[in-house]
Amino acid sequence: MKLTSTLVLIFCIFSSVSAQTVTAEFYSTNEASNTSQFPLCEGLLNQSGVIYEFGTFNKVTIPNPVSFSVSDDLTMIGNLQNSNGLSADIYDYKGEKLLNTKMEFISSSDETIKLMVLNNGEFIVRDNVANFSFFDASGDRAHTYSNSANTSGGEQTSEIAVSEDGVLNVAYNPVIQYRNSKGSRISIVTGDGQADQIFTAQDRVIINLTISSADYSISVVTENGAGSRKIHWFDRFGNLLFELEPGLDITGFNVNNNGRYVTIYSGSRVQVYQRESGERLGSASSRSTILQAAYFPEKNLLMTFGGVERDQQVSDLEITAIDLQQRQIESTQLEDTVMFRNRSHITIETDGANSYRIGGINRPIRVSAQF
Repeated sequence: MKLTSTLVLIFCIFSSVSAQTVTAEFYSTNEASNTSQFPLCEGLLNQSGVIYEFGTFNKVTIPNPVSFSVSDDLTMIGNLQNSNGLSADIYDYKGEKLLNTKMEFISSSDETIKLMVLNNGEFIVRDNVANFSFFDASGDRAHTYSNSANTSGGEQTSEIAVSEDGVLNVAYNPVIQYRNSKGSRISIVTGDGQADQIFTAQDRVIINLTISSADYSISVVTENGAGSRKIHWFDRFGNLLFELEPGLDITGFNVNNNGRYVTIYSGSRVQVYQRESGERLGSASSRSTILQAAYFPEKNLLMTFGGVERDQQVSDLEITAIDLQQRQIESTQLEDTVMFRNRSHITIETDGANSYRIGGINRPIRVSAQF
């Protein structure tokens, strides 16, 4: 069932014109039928609690893994198991086991262990809070990198973001405890034990960090001790391209493909800026929490996707479209629930004339916006 409503659009100069229509529906080709299923390259990943099942040719069941990972292109599945010691298994989406290798150098009792499998079958394992081991597709450890900040106050578990093709590896310390403040840092891993530090702060912690699949740019949201959040945008080499502190409790942001416009979303609010001048082109408010937003400059169209988020599920789905030129806004709802595996992978992209696709969820949505 769909519900349609008109929201309030906020501009520096107020203008109100009747909106046209925005409709949304699930693609008929969607394979997933409930929130326990997520489509792979082919077939489905089924999850029931801590039990995973998949495989179009050979059915595989993985019970209670120490860590579980699916590649960005949904072709590879990896897991760490503790059975007479820690071992890594990598499968393809058909269910064929590509390798099994012992992790003899990692303690199975380590609570910071995490696996990340890449599109080409290579994988990364984190252990001991800040150590990363990089493995090739044959299971051999190619190199390692320690991301420890070595401060007396301690640090939060290190994270790593990797481009879809595995070319760019960005390790970061989300929180480093200094004597009287909390800080963070970001480094691009360049080789065995080698990295180029591109960001460091003693008064800002990292809320989130993502790498663009289009141009390898690095998007970062930080927060200071007073709770003020700032966005930072770096190129693939770590050069700072843009910074902004808009006075919002920023959840995330993205930059359109030509790098000219920045779309920021925060709770139920969204804003669009011209990157070079810093001029705000428009902003809008929604009744729902926004999970993703995108600006399409060729149409002067801003679109958001949101709802009620809980445990990687989103209910009471709401899609809002805003025509920035005509000062029009329209919203439509789907009374259904979808799930995502990675919040940062939710996307809004063009899918034809006046048609858009919301992806990164188990049941992608087609949106038609007519203004």
